[in-house]
Amino acid sequence: MHLFNTKISRRKIYYEIHALGDDMSFFQIKNITKKYGELKVLNDISLSAKQGEFISILGESGSGKTTLLRIISGLEGQFAGEILLKDRNITKLSTQRRGVSMVFQDYLLFPHLNAIENIEFGLKIRGVTKSQRYREAKNLLELVQMDRHENKYPHQLSGGQKQRIAIARAVIVKPLLLLLDEPFSSLDANLRVDMCDFIRNIQRQTSITTILVTHDREEAMKISDRIALLYGGEIAQFDEPVKLYEKPSDLYTASFMGDVNILAEEEGYYLAVRPENIRLSSSDREGCNSAIVKDLQYTGSRTKCKALYEDKEISFFLAGNAEKVKISSKIYIEIDKSKILKIKA
Repeated sequence: MHLFNTKISRRKIYYEIHALGDDMSFFQIKNITKKYGELKVLNDISLSAKQGEFISILGESGSGKTTLLRIISGLEGQFAGEILLKDRNITKLSTQRRGVSMVFQDYLLFPHLNAIENIEFGLKIRGVTKSQRYREAKNLLELVQMDRHENKYPHQLSGGQKQRIAIARAVIVKPLLLLLDEPFSSLDANLRVDMCDFIRNIQRQTSITTILVTHDREEAMKISDRIALLYGGEIAQFDEPVKLYEKPSDLYTASFMGDVNILAEEEGYYLAVRPENIRLSSSDREGCNSAIVKDLQYTGSRTKCKALYEDKEISFFLAGNAEKVKISSKIYIEIDKSKILKIKA
């Protein structure tokens, strides 16, 4: 059988993999450590993924996320640890034998091939007949909404269109694992949002286990089933997006995943609250506290207010009554005590 069933509508595409289950060992990396000389870039990294799961590796520059992706793909060698994929140890296999496809941030399309020829390439080098690879490439062109551009060359395509072709080229070879290396980094803000939705839809339709590397927390939270947050070459927390945000393991994770206000410090812990769990009160009633407005930042949909509260600067968002708040004015705020975070220092 081939990737697509051409007897059905091309909009209903079935991918030949097992149904998504609870088996966490479909993909595993175990105790991955990587050094460049004396510099340890990755330190004892372990994580696993279910079949069909979307995992993001999130972190700031220098956290080791791209190095980890290159190790998984087979592009980076000389490391300690193991990589397992669908009951196979692929640690020492070449990239071509791993069952892995990778989409790079700069696309790497062949300039002398048009869109459909770029997509077909992986099947061509595997010896698939011309008619069969054309059928499968046509189906993928429709899936990535590029069927009207099959004869265009890379220089005739926009950044977003090139990325769609690159994704189709990666998917056509039926990888067990799809790796995405900051695929939206060269796109403008609006197109990043559209492509983020697009890649998540493609991943859901094909059910390919996918690992995305990104430094954008909103991007990761929007499309991931789980996120591995790297810090200094180690995993700070590996969890569902909502848990990283609402139950961060430490102060670094809490701060990286969004604004957080430190209210108090206890032995070994901080008591903190997210800005959305503070609201402006119309009066000094029970449960409210006074604060002094230090700054107001208009962002379009809402206004961010920075205020001095009990000798600490906090931030929260104003809604419809923002015009009544002025810099240096005294206000009253109400903190949702049920949302206070207890974060390890």
